[in-house]
Amino acid sequence: MQAVPERMWMATLNRLANLRMIALKDMPHAPDGSLDAFFAALSSVSNPNLPVHQQRPVCPPLVTLTICTRIEGTGLVQTIKRCLEWRTQNGAMPLGQLELQLYPDHRLDRFEKAIWEDSLTPLVHTYMVHLHNLKDRQGQRMPDAEDWNKVLSAAVNMKATMRRAG
Repeated sequence: MQAVPERMWMATLNRLANLRMIALKDMPHAPDGSLDAFFAALSSVSNPNLPVHQQRPVCPPLVTLTICTRIEGTGLVQTIKRCLEWRTQNGAMPLGQLELQLYPDHRLDRFEKAIWEDSLTPLVHTYMVHLHNLKDRQGQRMPDAEDWNKVLSAAVNMKATMRRAG
């Protein structure tokens, strides 16, 4: 598969400015930069020629983002975090749902999972992370993934409720 450059993502997202849902499947978060190019484009303004106070992020009404990808290393969550922070700081609606279907190239430890939770909780209303065994592309989840998903859902819902109430 050939990498999609950032300028092509920007042109596509600008043409489809009212998208409320994006689902990307089988895009590797790897050295080819395909997924990084997508997040860079999603973190850009729709019309850079407008005065700064009139510039808005591409696809401002985006509510749902689903990513199904193989990941090498752990940089994906930080890439997503930077993108979502930039979007909300620049006038886009907060993301309502983020779903990650991940095939990591290594077994994630509890420390990495805690970092993900702390990074994503303040930026989205709901998020789900499903970890799959990289060797089984049919979708078999890693042994502790189901328990982790339950814990994350409870923690995110609790923090979101506390954020809204407080």
